[in-house]
Amino acid sequence: MEAMDAERARSRWKSSVALGGATCVVGVMAFRASSLASYLAVLSTGLLLVIAGALAVLHGMGREAGERRSLVHGAFLLFTGLMLFAYPTASLRALTLLLIGYFVVAGVYRVLTSVLDRYEHWTWDLADGLLAMAAGAILIRSWPETAFWLLGALIAIELFVRGASMLAAGLSLRHGLRASGAPA
Repeated sequence: MEAMDAERARSRWKSSVALGGATCVVGVMAFRASSLASYLAVLSTGLLLVIAGALAVLHGMGREAGERRSLVHGAFLLFTGLMLFAYPTASLRALTLLLIGYFVVAGVYRVLTSVLDRYEHWTWDLADGLLAMAAGAILIRSWPETAFWLLGALIAIELFVRGASMLAAGLSLRHGLRASGAPA
């Protein structure tokens, strides 16, 4: 490795390991407090919608009549964001139903396409589809209680898996440095 590439790789593996480890820790913390993570996700989404709505309304002001679509779009964004703030529990329940519906529909799609197409390693997609459908069935049976933890748990799992991926990439880069004889 060239000196510059080795130095960049050394810096990159350390930052990947540090950020990956921190992301894993945040994921574990979010999983332990999945109800709080669920509510924070709804409230932060509401805040983003309110900001986007306000910006769209400002953009639409002073425009000619044919160019005022931003006003309507902004009003919808503001209304939706404010509804998330005003009714966070109902919002969580609605989002949970959407997620459960996604699991079921995506599962059915994966099962059908894997069975009908029978491409290489199709059984993995079949298993994935069956698991998604099973998860949807289990979650819908315990709805609305699932509303209070599902969104936060999914965010936590994604954070943990992303952190583990970054950690593994950093350690792999470190291994490559060592294998090339460069100091890690």
